[in-house]
This record gives sequence, C-alpha cells and structure tokens, in this order.
Amino acid sequence: MGQHQAARHSLGPDLDPWAPLGGKKCWPGHLPYSLRRFDEVAGDAARLAFARLPAKYWLRLQRLEQRCAPVRRAVATGRRPSDEDIRWMTLAITDARQLHKDVQGFVKAHQPMDELAPDVALRLARAFGDLESHA
Repeated sequence: MGQHQAARHSLGPDLDPWAPLGGKKCWPGHLPYSLRRFDEVAGDAARLAFARLPAKYWLRLQRLEQRCAPVRRAVATGRRPSDEDIRWMTLAITDARQLHKDVQGFVKAHQPMDELAPDVALRLARAFGDLESHA
C-alpha cells in the first residue's frame, strides 16, 4: 500500500464505494453542496406535506432530516463522515425512496376521487421526486 493510499485511509472511510451512486467519483467536497440542496428540497416537501398530506408523511420527513443530522454535524465541524454517519445517511436515502413511493401511492389513490387537486398532485410528485433524487 503506497503512501497516498495510507494517507487517504487515515482521513476517514473510503468514499469510492459510493461513487456509482454519485454517477462519477465521490468527492468529500460535494457533501456540503449536496446537503444544502437536500435541505432545500426537504423544506419544500415538508411545507407541502404539512399543508396537503396526512400527518404521518410530515413526521416521516422530520425523521428523514434527523437521520441526516450526523453527516451535517460532521460537515459543519470540518471532519470527514464516519462509517456510522454514512450508515445514517444510507438509511435516509432508503427512507427518501420509500417515502416517494408512498406519496405516489397516496396521490394515485386520492386523485381519482377528486380529493386531491391536479395541481397539488403535480406539486407533490415533483417535490417528493426531487427529495428522492437529492437524497
């Protein structure tokens, strides 16, 4: 193992296994930007869920944001995320995906009965789709 490899591993967990999820190479510098963008779309989804969906969806969004908190703290203090932080982030990603599927099911069930206006259904689909893609 070369000097570069040893230095890289001493800084924290290797992020290369996450590269396929990022589409390219996973760089620690992308994390602050990604978290900020995720916070923006999570805020939009939370406002919409609070006003237009049953309370359980808003509560799940709150739990999703709590699962991102360890990574947020790591980024704010300037340290690399630990394995435990990445585990919490992985749970947040899977929760975001499941939440998007559940909201899609809610919209499909309630839109035909005119319980949900078409523009609200579109906004929900867009907000929770963005949430999943930025998670």
